[in-house]
Amino acid sequence: MKALARFISFFCNPFFVFLIMPFLVVYKQTESIEYALKWGVFSAVFVIAALCILLIGMTRRVFSDFDITHKEERKTFYLLILPLTFLYLFSALFLKGLYFPLSIIAFGLVLGGVLFTLANHFMKASVHMGVICSFSLTISILYKDFVLLSLLLIPLVAWSRVFLKKHTMREAIAGGLLGSVVTIATFIIGVYLYKT
Repeated sequence: MKALARFISFFCNPFFVFLIMPFLVVYKQTESIEYALKWGVFSAVFVIAALCILLIGMTRRVFSDFDITHKEERKTFYLLILPLTFLYLFSALFLKGLYFPLSIIAFGLVLGGVLFTLANHFMKASVHMGVICSFSLTISILYKDFVLLSLLLIPLVAWSRVFLKKHTMREAIAGGLLGSVVTIATFIIGVYLYKT
């Protein structure tokens, strides 16, 4: 069971999810694999930069592990990552403008970063759960054939994070709720922008 929990937790890591989500969103909007790959690579640069911040922090003992298990360490991580999310947003806006799907995703990342930073003052909300709920809702909205499959990820990730003692059930639920709120807000903004 522990191996399965680790497998789920590893492959549903926010870094991996953020590598594929921009591709899926841009592809749904444009139906061009080449165009979606181009913007997926653009997004991957920021994901890899965030991963490098984490890995460098681990080698310097700023972060104790890949999951940033200690709540106090997350404050530092969020403060280092937030400027990167703003840079991603401003880059997308500069290159493609407000009506581009990645600009809306980038806004969601900034909003999520701010909310998780604020939540960290009270509890260690699960970023895994926030990201997987965001991913599952996004896939359910854009790719209706994959609703059941994507929504099954939510309880699996919650179970793995609690089973591995990385989070309590309360922290997993809080992370999932934050991710869901960010996704719904982002979609409402996106729909509003596309209608105007």
